[in-house]
Amino acid sequence: MSALELSTPPLGVIACLAEPDALERLETPVGALALRVAPDERNLWCRAHERERVLAAVREAALAADPTALVADVSAGWSARLLAGAGARAAFATQVAFDPGQEGTRFLQGAVHGVSARSLVGEDFALVLLVAPAACTFDRYRPAAWGPVGEPDGALLDRILASAPVAA
Repeated sequence: MSALELSTPPLGVIACLAEPDALERLETPVGALALRVAPDERNLWCRAHERERVLAAVREAALAADPTALVADVSAGWSARLLAGAGARAAFATQVAFDPGQEGTRFLQGAVHGVSARSLVGEDFALVLLVAPAACTFDRYRPAAWGPVGEPDGALLDRILASAPVAA
């Protein structure tokens, strides 16, 4: 992959709200990526077709660890964009307050073009979850150099979801 490619991968998002110590003990289901978005909240990103399996596994484990836990499929509230290719990290850094010189995969939370976002940024990708109703704002203001929106690279998406981010 030489040029930057932008796609809209079908991503599932499971929210797990529980006591912080209960979240620490939860194992991440295979095929999902767990990201701590608040002391009492963990999001799990997975392929869209894996949502029900991940939801069931997380719900069972979370309720065993914390009977007051709330686990829900919140995928409909988010819209994903995947920027891929050599230079994706540097290109994404021009749009957000992020030091592209940091090594490793980084998890970021904050606005991208004024849209609330959660982003996972690696050497050759930026996977961005945008609040769904406002995702069109991101699409409107994204750099033209990112090219037209195409189909996602499935192998890259699998690699991303199997990664372990370094805290930003």
